[in-house]
Amino acid sequence: MYSGFQNPNVVWKFGQGGNSVLVCYDNKITAPYEQRVTFSPSGITFKSVTRKDNGTYMCMVNDPGGASYAEATIYLTVLVPPSKPRISVPSSATIGHRVVLTCSEDEGSPPPEYHWLRDGVPLPPNPKSSRAFSNSSYTINLYTGELIFDPLSASDSGEYSCRAQNGVGQAQQSDAVRMKASEVNVGGIVAAVIVSLILLGLLAFAVWFAYSRGYFNSEDPPPTPARPPLPPQIPRFPSTPCSPRLPRAPSRNPAAILMLPFSSLLFQGQRRGECTGEQPEWKPRARGALPCPRKPSAPQREQRKPGGRRSPTAQRSVTRPGEEVEGRGIRGGVVP
Repeated sequence: MYSGFQNPNVVWKFGQGGNSVLVCYDNKITAPYEQRVTFSPSGITFKSVTRKDNGTYMCMVNDPGGASYAEATIYLTVLVPPSKPRISVPSSATIGHRVVLTCSEDEGSPPPEYHWLRDGVPLPPNPKSSRAFSNSSYTINLYTGELIFDPLSASDSGEYSCRAQNGVGQAQQSDAVRMKASEVNVGGIVAAVIVSLILLGLLAFAVWFAYSRGYFNSEDPPPTPARPPLPPQIPRFPSTPCSPRLPRAPSRNPAAILMLPFSSLLFQGQRRGECTGEQPEWKPRARGALPCPRKPSAPQREQRKPGGRRSPTAQRSVTRPGEEVEGRGIRGGVVP
């Protein structure tokens, strides 16, 4: 109830993270809240709340004429039990290194506190206060949920789980995840070094081989010397059976000179029908004989008789002295 004000104007503001939102203005609920907030002369009432409603609310009241003014601030905390937390635990960690385990959840309000357990036993905030954890070196942040081993020891191996509680409802616990603390793998490191050296050696050999072959040489290769031109070749015409043969130079051998007339008569023959197409037949030819006649053309072959002589129409007409040639009036002579 707004005491001291007869007809007050009431304004409610909600502030969270530096931002402010109007919940009620001039005694009326604004649109974002009208479904779940009601206004009354004594204040505002939430039908349902969520974690987002956590924050500071400011009430401002004044008269219509502005004669008096008053304001008040209220902090609202919404109570929500925590949900099942999520954890991040490595399956294997190296002894002597710094290892961080995390635990978180999103629904609890107020924010819950986080407690870690190893093999079902809660870890005390100070490991030196318990004989079971005196060989460990860790720190626990109850509000962020971080469990930090610095450094990790061999006794820290085990199954780890996290429990979240905020005093509202029941505490929630995560599933257990096993972490194994192992020594440094010296054999693996040595093997990795040997493999790296082998790869570097192969790379160096490949670079040397490429340089020796000239693959990285930017200069152009020397030009290939031109081959000298070939001497001109004298054309050779194929000889035919009827082509004349050049006489050979006379030999100075007396026996060859005596045998020359007989060999000429014996071997300078021609094959009968070689140029006419008849059945070839060897026939001796005396020295100085005429070469083989050429093949007659088609009209001339038609005018020849089977005996090899020309027909009377193809023979030259010869007139004797005193005879008269028809149609010319010329006596004597040879008409071609």
